[in-house]
Amino acid sequence: MPAGIQARGFRGLKQNQDMRDKNTSTIPCSMIVGVAPSCQKQGGARPIRQWMGLLLLISWTSITQAQTATTLIGDASDGSQCPAVHHMDLYTHDGFRIFPGVNDDQPFSQRITCGKCHDVVTIESGWHFNAGQKGVQDGRPGEPWIFWDCATATQIPLSYRSWPGTYRPEQIGLSDWRFIQAFGRHMPGGGVGQPSEEEQVKNPEDRWAQSGLLEVQCLACHDFGFAQDLAQVTDQINKQKLPLGRYRGL
Repeated sequence: MPAGIQARGFRGLKQNQDMRDKNTSTIPCSMIVGVAPSCQKQGGARPIRQWMGLLLLISWTSITQAQTATTLIGDASDGSQCPAVHHMDLYTHDGFRIFPGVNDDQPFSQRITCGKCHDVVTIESGWHFNAGQKGVQDGRPGEPWIFWDCATATQIPLSYRSWPGTYRPEQIGLSDWRFIQAFGRHMPGGGVGQPSEEEQVKNPEDRWAQSGLLEVQCLACHDFGFAQDLAQVTDQINKQKLPLGRYRGL
């Protein structure tokens, strides 16, 4: 048997791992193993299978440990079909814990608070939030934002995705900050609502330093209560108080 033969060519070796592990997420792998000719002459097929099993076990353990180390508690299922009960501490945008009667006048950050158990970086790259991010595919055409102007009786379809028949906001003079002021009340936050520090200072007329950022609002969808007042969110965004808008709506 020549050196460099594929592992799956040995008799009795099957890649039939259980991919339904409840505690860790794993990925299938195709392993290529080089077998020295001397091993075939001295040990026969049995030692080869033993070495193959050991190598596969080591690889499987390494992949499992790597996946476990990067999985947060909120991103792995515990097997229950019931929604998780979120009894947790709240944190400000600066990462400080909010205590009743001490600093509870500060708006809490859903990005920081939810990020204690969930991978918010991955969530922020999802379809709800990635329209203004670089290197993102446009996807199939959908409904654009409609920017209207009463004085000129104009309606213009806008989109950060290069869909046919739409204009990018910068083509009509709308910066990301002005786009948020116009459409932030209908957005789940994130994306162009939380630009980097370099992007915040590109346009001197933008007021990111005063208004704050429009972070991802997890509770816009993941809220089982009926106390959230989205009218308050709209009011605070219109007043250029973006973090406060997400807080006051609760």
